[in-house]
Amino acid sequence: MIEIILMIAVIGWFTTTAKSKNKNKILWGIIGAVSYYVPVLLFGLFIFPLITVGWINKDNETIFQVIGFFLNLTVGVIGVLIAKWTLEKSDLTAKSKKLFLLSIIGGLVILFAALFLLNYYKVKSGTSIYGFENVTGLQKLDKGDYVGAIDEFNIAIKREPNKSALYYNRGLAYEKSKDYNKAINDFQQSLTINNFKEQAKHTGAYYELGNCYGAMNELDSCLKYYQKTNELDPTDNLVILNIAFLYDTKGDTNQVCKYLKDIKNLDPKFQETFNKLKEKCKE
Repeated sequence: MIEIILMIAVIGWFTTTAKSKNKNKILWGIIGAVSYYVPVLLFGLFIFPLITVGWINKDNETIFQVIGFFLNLTVGVIGVLIAKWTLEKSDLTAKSKKLFLLSIIGGLVILFAALFLLNYYKVKSGTSIYGFENVTGLQKLDKGDYVGAIDEFNIAIKREPNKSALYYNRGLAYEKSKDYNKAINDFQQSLTINNFKEQAKHTGAYYELGNCYGAMNELDSCLKYYQKTNELDPTDNLVILNIAFLYDTKGDTNQVCKYLKDIKNLDPKFQETFNKLKEKCKE
C-alpha cells in the first residue's frame, strides 16, 4: 500500500513538472511510474531474495521485510531521480544539476553500503554459504554432476549441520550415485533433525528411503517407508501403486486390491502396471 502511494506521488510530481514546462503530462507520468516501479519490482523479486537466500527464517522474517522495504524504496528513489534528471537535464541550472547528481550518488552509496553490510555479516557468520552452496549443489544435481553436488552439500552441511533440507538434498545425490547406504543415512538424519520448511521434502524423505531399500532389494523396509509416505500423503498415486506392487510380490492379493481402489488419475506411463495388478483382483 505504501509503495502504491509513493508511486502515485511520483506520477503527480512528474505530471506537475511537465505541466509547468509545457511538456506531455501523460508521457511524463508514465515515465515517472516506470522509473519507480520497474527498479523496485526487479530488486524485490530477484536481487534482494538472491542476496539473502538461505538466511531468512521464521524468527527474523519481519526484520528482513522491513530491510527489504527500505532498500526497495531506495532503489525506487534512485530510479526516479535518474529519470527526472534525464527529462529535465537541458533545463536545469548548474546548482540543480549538482543537487540531482549528489542525490543519485548518495542513494547509490546508501544502497550499496546496506547490501555490503548485509553480505559482510552473512559471510562472517557463515550463514550465506549455506544458501549459496545449497543452490549450487541443486544445480549440479539437476545437471547429473552428482559428485560435484555432494561436494557442495558437504560444505553447506559443515557450516549448517542442523538443516534437514541439506541432508535430504545430499541424500538425493547419493541415491542418484547408487550409494544407497549413505543416502539412507542422510534421509534418516534429515528426519531426525526434522526442521523441514517444506512438507513435501519431509514426506519425500520417507519416499526416498523406500526407494533406496527397494533398490537394495530389502522389500520389507521398502514397504514400511512407502506406507509411512502414504500416511503423510494419501493422494500420491505412485506411492499407492508401489505399495500394491510390493504386496503382489508377497502374494497378498487382498492388500493389492485394497490399495488399488484408492488410485485415481494415474500417470499414463504407469497404467500398464496398474492394469496387470488390477486383473488379479478380478480372479
